[in-house]
Amino acid sequence: MRDAGLGMGLLGIVGCGALVGLGCFEPPRLVPRDAGADTPPGPPALVVAGVEVRGFDGVSYPPDAAPRRPRLALVSSVPLVGEVPLFLFAGELDAALTEDLAASPLRSEHLARAIDCERSVEADRVVLVPRAPLVAGGVYTLALAAWAEWDGRGVAEVSSWRLVVGRAPELGAAARLAWPPDGALDVGTSLAAVVIAFDGEVRGTTGITLQDPAGPIRGSVVEVDCAAFGESGTCIALRPAAPLAPHAEHHLRAEGLRDATGAPVPAFAARFVTGAGRDVSSPALLPLSCFVDEREIDGLCVRVGEQELALRALATEPVRATLFADGRSVASLGPRGEVEVALRHGRAGDELEVQLDLTDLGGLVLGRRLVLRAPVGLPRLVITEVRADPLGPEPDQEYVELTNEGPGPIDLAGCALADGFERPGDLLPARLLPPGARVLVVADGFDPDGPSDSPPIPAGTPLVRIGSALGEGGLSSAGEPLVLRLHAADDVVHRLSSAPASRAPEPGACLARTAEGFVHARDACTPGRK
Repeated sequence: MRDAGLGMGLLGIVGCGALVGLGCFEPPRLVPRDAGADTPPGPPALVVAGVEVRGFDGVSYPPDAAPRRPRLALVSSVPLVGEVPLFLFAGELDAALTEDLAASPLRSEHLARAIDCERSVEADRVVLVPRAPLVAGGVYTLALAAWAEWDGRGVAEVSSWRLVVGRAPELGAAARLAWPPDGALDVGTSLAAVVIAFDGEVRGTTGITLQDPAGPIRGSVVEVDCAAFGESGTCIALRPAAPLAPHAEHHLRAEGLRDATGAPVPAFAARFVTGAGRDVSSPALLPLSCFVDEREIDGLCVRVGEQELALRALATEPVRATLFADGRSVASLGPRGEVEVALRHGRAGDELEVQLDLTDLGGLVLGRRLVLRAPVGLPRLVITEVRADPLGPEPDQEYVELTNEGPGPIDLAGCALADGFERPGDLLPARLLPPGARVLVVADGFDPDGPSDSPPIPAGTPLVRIGSALGEGGLSSAGEPLVLRLHAADDVVHRLSSAPASRAPEPGACLARTAEGFVHARDACTPGRK
């Protein structure tokens, strides 16, 4: 919930920066001592009431669901003086940052974590506003350094607040892609619409323009369904009133838009070049190498699981893929022609009729109809947590957590873990995993009691050691996909689970599976536990 008052967007400090939600909190009344008639009054005491988290619209937000462009106000009882050392850092507060904030100046590694913010001082408050949107789901630390001063005195202690940016679409927006894709060539002049997809809620459609060398192109601007492009958020289309000019460079722009919090949406631009005339040829398929857990059928790479099916294709031009199965449909974009589209079906053991349509920019369609059978009885073994960038030595302290989510025990024999869809992976040794149990797949040098990493790994958590490193020489901190497969007795390879490529936001962070998808954060690490 949020309201126009302080609400839960106001945090207070107790002692050295501990957090307390103020709500209707009022600070205790201070009763001055009687120091005698001739004793001059002392300097005023500093009381930091807390931090307000607001949007550009003035609405208050809770600190664990902040907007992507928050206005962060440090409220104090007396004005701070000079250049107030108030910082917004990416990531969690740690011991090294706390130590660095105790004495000026900050070290370079912590300055690199500081977010570029607009800064203003308004009487009893210091306001920071990030110049660019923060990352949805990201964890940040607002900190007041110990060398801050008021009335000639130093604060002498570090105060900090934890900020989590919400993922809800009404908390911010930025353009994700354009259709036609940026840099597309030979686009047909009969293009029905150009589209910009934003990853959140956008207010209004003014500010979307399309230009060619002769100037702005007339057309209607409307909001369209993002699901048709495999996206969520807001999709805005500009429909030209007439065919586009041939052999001309076109520029699509979005400027001056606002998100649902009133914050400016970052400007966006894309370009494409038209061909000689209207598009008259439907897309064609090019040869595509299938992964070990896929089958080649009619020019497509097909993967069918108990609960999900996925098709990959490589087309001769940019395409929008739409997969129809089990009475539902899902879409995905292939800006360079290569596209994958996946759909959950819930029809284990049944026959599935599947239709895949590849639609080019001119609206021409290449269709494929397949009849597939979903397997049944596969083990429900899933990747639930990954630590690719430990605080301790790499690759020794990396791990991948697997969980048995099935009703019975699972033997790990025949399962393989790969750091890439195209790699066969490392076979796991035989080990029986009871229902609900978790196991850590680690390198031979992994130390479960390593002092550098946290949180501690429970002593009873089983470890499966598979060699000198996980994957091809260790897991990449920059992000790479992980795939768990089963090599069945019939020589068929089934994909059991996967984790997406995700860059570690900071050392020690974990990529954890949740009901909403994978989340990458320091506090996501719960090895061996739910």
